[in-house]
Amino acid sequence: MAGLGGFSTPLGVAIGTRTVGDTPTGLTLKAERDMKAEGPAGTTAHPGPGLRVRLASAGEPLEGKGIVFSSHSDALCMKPTDGGGRVTCPMPNRRTVKACYTATFLGDRTYAPATATVCTKKGRGTTRSRQY
Repeated sequence: MAGLGGFSTPLGVAIGTRTVGDTPTGLTLKAERDMKAEGPAGTTAHPGPGLRVRLASAGEPLEGKGIVFSSHSDALCMKPTDGGGRVTCPMPNRRTVKACYTATFLGDRTYAPATATVCTKKGRGTTRSRQY
């Protein structure tokens, strides 16, 4: 017997409503071919391709806000922003194909949701993000 959406086990049920704030937020997303990251003892590590986000409101960074990274229908990771409103996520090494990535802040009681999408070009660097 098929359940919700053709699955035999329900994936989730939403009950009630969720209140989100109306303070505007800005989310910037960049895809980087060779993302630099803090390595051991202050060295710089090069973990490969990745996504970099900055979340702010009125130019001020937002700390501790969860960002969901996805590509098409695949969730890549979910991490909180740091004190500078920044967070990174490794991405699959897809240098030979065009791929699009989305970062989403779902909003909270104070701040409005924000989303940005960036697409990489086949065999090339990064492109600019679009905010929605």
